[in-house]
Amino acid sequence: MPARPEDESGAVAECTDAEWGDARRTQRWLELTTVFAHRPGASLPEACGDRARLKAAERFVDQEAIDPQAILESPVRATSDRLAQGPRVLAVQETTERDGTAHPATTGLGPLAHPAHPGLLVPTTRALPPERLPWGRRAQQVWARDPATSGQRTTRQQRPIAATERQQWLTSVAAVREAPTRGPQTHWVCIGARAADG
Repeated sequence: MPARPEDESGAVAECTDAEWGDARRTQRWLELTTVFAHRPGASLPEACGDRARLKAAERFVDQEAIDPQAILESPVRATSDRLAQGPRVLAVQETTERDGTAHPATTGLGPLAHPAHPGLLVPTTRALPPERLPWGRRAQQVWARDPATSGQRTTRQQRPIAATERQQWLTSVAAVREAPTRGPQTHWVCIGARAADG
């Protein structure tokens, strides 16, 4: 499969500047990005289409050299390049839950809204102009609640903010403050969910 097809989608284009320190890893990353971009709603086996490509994808993500944060940084950089298009940017914060209940062998998950459902939280900050045409992600985190402290509302105020879920909103605001802009006239508006008030 070519790494950069002529009908390359925006999703692929945003990930092509990621470098993995090895030409073969970088080539594999571009191939996988193309596969995922063409079937964004599919599971990993469905997107890959055959066992050989699925095995290659699993080997890729299983390497120590593959940093999940680096995968997120490439589209964030692409978003930053578009921020100069307008003087006002909306930074919309939301959190997606990835439920891992159907994958009992998966480790590193934490309780979601229901304690019987383990999974991951994915807080995301999207950048868009007032016209609401998304420019992309400004920040994204992936983390799991600590089962030992989850649901302990009485001790939440006693823990440092960095040890609570409130930190996700501060991380988002910090990413907005660090965003490259067209100058001091660029005006950011942060929009958070009700939980951001906590």
